Amino acid sequence: MARQGQITRTRPVKACIRCRTRKIKCDQAKPTCNNCTTVGAKCSLDPSIDTPAREPLVQRSNHQITPKASPGSTNGESPNSHVVSETGPDPADVPNGSRSVTEHPKKRRRFRASCDRCHHHKVRCDQKLPCSRCSKVGLDLRCSYNSKFADENIPTVDPAVAINEADLDTLWREKSRGDSHWRVLLQQINLSLGYRSDELVEEFKRRERSMTYEEPLLPGNYPLGGSYFTTQPTHNTILSWIPERSTADEYVQSYIASYEQTYRLLHKPTFFDEVKSFWIDPAKVDPEWVALYMMVLGMGYAALNRGTMPTGEWRFFCRRMFGGAQEMLFKTSFLAKPSLCSLQTMCLMIIAKETFAATCFQGDTCWPLVGMTTRLAMSAGFHRLLPESVISVLEQDMRRRIWTTIVYLEIQLACTTGMPMLLRIEDFDVLCPANIDDEDVSPASVSMQIRVNSEPTNASYQIIIYQAFPVLLKIMERLNHEFNGLMYEEVLHYDAELRKSLLALSVLKTGYLPCAASLQHEYLPTDLDVHAIQIDIFFRRVLLMLHRRFASQPAAEDIYPQSYWSSLENSLALLAHNQALCGEYSAAALPPGQLTWFSGLFWQDFLSAGLTAAIHLLRKDGATLSVPANLGDNLISTCPARNTIIDTLTTCVEIWRPMQSRSVCTARSFTLLERVAEALQSTREGCSQL
Repeated sequence: MARQGQITRTRPVKACIRCRTRKIKCDQAKPTCNNCTTVGAKCSLDPSIDTPAREPLVQRSNHQITPKASPGSTNGESPNSHVVSETGPDPADVPNGSRSVTEHPKKRRRFRASCDRCHHHKVRCDQKLPCSRCSKVGLDLRCSYNSKFADENIPTVDPAVAINEADLDTLWREKSRGDSHWRVLLQQINLSLGYRSDELVEEFKRRERSMTYEEPLLPGNYPLGGSYFTTQPTHNTILSWIPERSTADEYVQSYIASYEQTYRLLHKPTFFDEVKSFWIDPAKVDPEWVALYMMVLGMGYAALNRGTMPTGEWRFFCRRMFGGAQEMLFKTSFLAKPSLCSLQTMCLMIIAKETFAATCFQGDTCWPLVGMTTRLAMSAGFHRLLPESVISVLEQDMRRRIWTTIVYLEIQLACTTGMPMLLRIEDFDVLCPANIDDEDVSPASVSMQIRVNSEPTNASYQIIIYQAFPVLLKIMERLNHEFNGLMYEEVLHYDAELRKSLLALSVLKTGYLPCAASLQHEYLPTDLDVHAIQIDIFFRRVLLMLHRRFASQPAAEDIYPQSYWSSLENSLALLAHNQALCGEYSAAALPPGQLTWFSGLFWQDFLSAGLTAAIHLLRKDGATLSVPANLGDNLISTCPARNTIIDTLTTCVEIWRPMQSRSVCTARSFTLLERVAEALQSTREGCSQL
């Protein structure tokens, strides 16, 4: 036992700082120990790394304060002369190997095993994600292990890109947007309902005080916002995140069933062969392909399990896949030397970010990202027609597919964000993708047996999109220009051209109803084709923007009848798609996971349609909406009864209700639509239901 007033000796510390802090065994290997090497962390044993000096441990004697000297002491010492100094004894008097006593002892960093909420309430946690206690009280979204996972390379959202709620309204007003954005509808709604802008803002803020929003799945600057992890993961660590073969194959099939047929970024036979090669020796596969594989796994898992898996587990896996793909892409020279594989990965990152964007501001970041991808593709010559002697038949067709997808994303995001198109039809001369199935061409093929366009293939949907590029690019170039100089005759011409694409889509899909504005459940297709509906939504959103300026004019029903009725028709068709895909009638046609990704990708399209239909209903006093017979066959002959449209809009509001917890943007959109639906319900009195 140490004598009174003596400092206890301590053992020399040989473990690295990281192992010692976590209280795990350190093998003391140099330059880095095995534990630090496994997780890719910096080891304090490495002499080339500047590490801070070790902080001394707090070592106190058994009795820091000796009894006070007797009053009769005559040695001239003060009564407190035997008290050990708080700053420690003089270094010369301290035995070798001992440590001094510090004034402020270092706080012990304990490894936290419970979730943050259980730790705060000091209750036992089962350490699941989410844990049973959080699930029992309905707080799955708030169950997090931030302290536990901080050193386990779990992706975290960058707080530097978060938008301050106080600046939200200012940022919204100052954002430069064209006529294609739905912001222009808000002023018309306020005028129709008699609301002041400050009144709506106060309503928004009042509701937001009681709302708890989901944490964004992706950072605002993804995938170019620096490291996605707290520490840099190693190559082997990222590979260990990929699930076992059978599970991974299931996620790949889910991706092909949900995304691939529309965007068509993969040649499936070649991709499956590459997957087999990967599982033979994963460490030898190029990081560029691993990035593509992880994006496919993440998007397939999200489409399959969103809404069916616990939120914490779903987000945990998606963040690992998307973050790991980013780290693998950064290991390549994708900016200096873009390849087919890197462009495929970039396109998937744009689609993922557009689908899982937490706010409309985060969705706006997809526009500059797709612009960069377009320029990378142009630098690699994807926009030019190359002779067959230069590249193989398969590579030539794949370059056409990728370029078609990039231009489609460019138009789609310009439409959604209200930003101008920087690409013209004169900028590329590459041909349309060949009308073939993936099995019709292989790396060894020297020619392709191209089928006629009337024969459905894997490329049919992409061909319809490509054939509409000339008119789509001209429309977007004029719509989002500072001075929208579209004449009414030009609008009618572009309308007729786009309706040819809608007709080709309906011919391609037998039994598919491109104009679903009847809003009667028996007319909805029983076998939902989400890919055909996705393209139909795209074309109808463009038609909605094309006619918006003339349809919103006073007395537009008499002066611009084609624009007025076309605007109403397309808004109702979009609402019908929303009801068919996200409502109760879709449960028998598609599994739940296949529908939730769809609502995230097109929620702004459905919002724009709801606001447009509401404006028309607030301006129309009659109970029936009959289209004049002299407008031809382009429009439906009779719109549904007024009350039927109101019921459909009310049903869509209920469909959007669970989405309001995603972000402040979806919450405000729901609040506005709910107020509009309430105002329309009050107009039902005096209107007979036909």
